[in-house]
Amino acid sequence: QSTWAVLSLALLGTNWLDFLHEAHRILKVGGVLKVAELGSRIVPVLFKLVMHHLGFKTLRVDQISDVFYVLDFRKAARPPPEGPQALKKIDLNDVLKPFHYKKR
Repeated sequence: QSTWAVLSLALLGTNWLDFLHEAHRILKVGGVLKVAELGSRIVPVLFKLVMHHLGFKTLRVDQISDVFYVLDFRKAARPPPEGPQALKKIDLNDVLKPFHYKKR
């Protein structure tokens, strides 16, 4: 198990929740997950709620210009008991908007 994990623009796919489950699996209790995501995609309040239901405590949320958010989370001893059921009630497309690649 690890004490640190970083997901930098790793949540662009439609299965981004799988990446967060995997980060939770590999982190030790008390381990830190750092997420960097495009500001145009993420709704920080909803993302923090999802992370809470997965068993993470929010440490810090920083907006880096208009382009990025960097969020730090600590793995809790155990997810809240309502976590899996509460996640089903959240529209994940509202949390992270779909990424659309722009050809240049």
